[in-house]
Amino acid sequence: MQVDLSHRQIYDTQRRLDRVATETTLGRQRSHTMERTTSTRFKRLLFIALAPAFLAEIGSGNTPLAALADPRVDLFLTLAYGFPLLIISELRTRLRLGDAGVFLLGLAYGFINEGLLAQTLIRFDNVPIAEFNEYLYVAGFNLAWTALIVCWHAFISVLFPLALADSWFRDNAGRPVLSDRVFLLLGATLAAAIAFLGIVRTPHPQMLACAVAIGLLTLSAMVFPAHDKDSIAAQPRFKHFLFGFIAFHATLITAIAMAHARVSPALYFGWFALAALVLFGSGRRRGIAPPLRSAALAQGVYASLGAFHALVGFFGLHSIAETLVGIAFATPFVVCAVTADRLPRQAAEG
Repeated sequence: MQVDLSHRQIYDTQRRLDRVATETTLGRQRSHTMERTTSTRFKRLLFIALAPAFLAEIGSGNTPLAALADPRVDLFLTLAYGFPLLIISELRTRLRLGDAGVFLLGLAYGFINEGLLAQTLIRFDNVPIAEFNEYLYVAGFNLAWTALIVCWHAFISVLFPLALADSWFRDNAGRPVLSDRVFLLLGATLAAAIAFLGIVRTPHPQMLACAVAIGLLTLSAMVFPAHDKDSIAAQPRFKHFLFGFIAFHATLITAIAMAHARVSPALYFGWFALAALVLFGSGRRRGIAPPLRSAALAQGVYASLGAFHALVGFFGLHSIAETLVGIAFATPFVVCAVTADRLPRQAAEG
């Protein structure tokens, strides 16, 4: 009996030691996972706060690269681009919005940037692209320019930076980067700033209209949850890159050509309706257009943006330095797309 008892004690002791060792190992694994997730979340937050201004302003050539040496410019661009995108990213994650919902939030951001801040939407002349001067100007708004630039910001400043963030920081994709309290505080601050600018800035009717449009677009976005068709494969595909590289500026140049030709409003806005049909309707279902959260699609668009910037500089409209900036801007996106497309095949062959 004494021998059986000692064996039993040894057995129980061994089980306790094994359990302690297992719990210690699991604890270390959980700690490592939490540290990695926290690090990824912080990197994603920094990317969302800092990258969109660089992608939109430097990629398009609207802001010279040298201007970023001024801390005041950096602060303004971060507040103008990164702060709203951070709130949009949180809304997308917390409400599980699909591509269409995020696109509507991107349109709302376009009214913030070009309506309340830059006020280019209300220009009769001196529009950033001269072809839109004195064209389709109704009720104090340049409607042709509004349609183009608001959609431009929806893609360049909102949808595609988020697509890159999801691809490059996958450990945190689909998760909030802000706590509930911080999100509510920053969201309320942004809403108050929009209301303040809409009331204070002149001309009052147009600024109020911009603020109302922002509110309506934000509310409309809530009725477009994510669906299976919004999902993409883990690795981007090079055909998505080519679609973005070709289609984005083809659409942009066609709109500019139509404005230059002063086509009828039905034809001009019909072009945007056709583009929306391809991106969100039959074009998506038939596989013509990739999901808007495809990182390869975003890479193609940004590469096209940099290439266009370089070409404009090459033909004498910008300096040689700006041409080099355009080339340097486009090159990493080309490399990323090509490399990401080849990696799965190499792994499969290995």
